[in-house]
Amino acid sequence: GSRRRLEAEPLHSLYDILFIQCVEPELARGGPVFLTDYPAFIPCLAAENPPDGSSFYRTRARWELYAGGVELANCYTEERSPQAVRDFFDGESRRKAGARVPHPADGSFAGTCARLPPCSGVAMGADRLVMLLSGRKTIEGVLPFPPDIPGGF
Repeated sequence: GSRRRLEAEPLHSLYDILFIQCVEPELARGGPVFLTDYPAFIPCLAAENPPDGSSFYRTRARWELYAGGVELANCYTEERSPQAVRDFFDGESRRKAGARVPHPADGSFAGTCARLPPCSGVAMGADRLVMLLSGRKTIEGVLPFPPDIPGGF
């Protein structure tokens, strides 16, 4: 038989694969579901939850709302540590080093985060909500603009 070589993948990439292949399909079976306290190894700007002694792994203050197997909302508590913010953007720069369009980090942003009061925000996909409410199976039928614009923005 042929053998496949398993390439080394960052832990967050393996998590994404398992989540998309194993968890998301199950989310379509019931009613609305809130997923909370995401693993801390997933790169994002959500603040890390303080250890509470009840868990052996670190988590981030982040939640997502799924309905009908579709992610409708994403919320997290903002990271305010300048070093954590710098580390995040340094990691993003490394991951996207080969991208066609470079995304340099804004060096002043990390310092600005330190001056924020404790805060959070939520992003809700209105197009996804309309898709679910209208019974559509794909989002293309509810978008007010073509999903693939030649040349980009």
